[in-house]
Amino acid sequence: MKQRQISLETLRILCMLFIVAGHIGNRSAIVPYELSSFSTIAPHCVDCFFIISGYFLINSGFKSERILKIAAETIFYSFTVTMVFFLLGQCDIIQLLKSLTPIYGYWFVNKYLALILLSPFICKLCTSINKRMYQILIVSLLLLGSTLFKYFPFGILFGDGFSLLWVITIFITGGYIRLHLSNRIDNWGIITIILLIIYNLCRIYAGAFINLGYNSLITYALAITTFMWFNNLKISGTGIIAKS
Repeated sequence: MKQRQISLETLRILCMLFIVAGHIGNRSAIVPYELSSFSTIAPHCVDCFFIISGYFLINSGFKSERILKIAAETIFYSFTVTMVFFLLGQCDIIQLLKSLTPIYGYWFVNKYLALILLSPFICKLCTSINKRMYQILIVSLLLLGSTLFKYFPFGILFGDGFSLLWVITIFITGGYIRLHLSNRIDNWGIITIILLIIYNLCRIYAGAFINLGYNSLITYALAITTFMWFNNLKISGTGIIAKS
């Protein structure tokens, strides 16, 4: 695996860990509230997943096995885990049967499958337009799908952070980075930390009127800088990270 791919795979793994930690912190009555601070960076970790997908898939062709593999793995793990709870008497037969159709219940999976299905057309469009038009496309999608203040500029009129519109926006952003963005900044890590501080200050003091969900402009910017930070890292085969 190439060094750049190793660094981004490392980012993918870290995002998974933070998302899981965030869900535990939000839902557990045992975990102290302070530990749930892991969840404060979970939203941009989700966006990072779609940026990584766009970065690698923008120049690749459609593969139907991707859809089949994701669907099969989701059904397998959903049914297996639910079966364990069923045997322990923690759920009924209805819940067990519902676990065979998890795609309807997991927003990330169904949006990702839809994205993969549409990706050949999205990629064809993105690779056929020039840099200027690509920038206009991203700005237009951000105008329609993102928010800074709650319900501004358009709120959930065209879709929220769970919508396919937003997923496509993040995906083509990853594609833009791959096709057009030259990495001329060395301090992506510092920028990411500054944005993370701003994010948490907004969460603490302005969470009532500033949107910090998946489609927040702050979350969006944080996801981009985090991606660029890791994309600018060199990770050796021994796992030692050094600046490229």
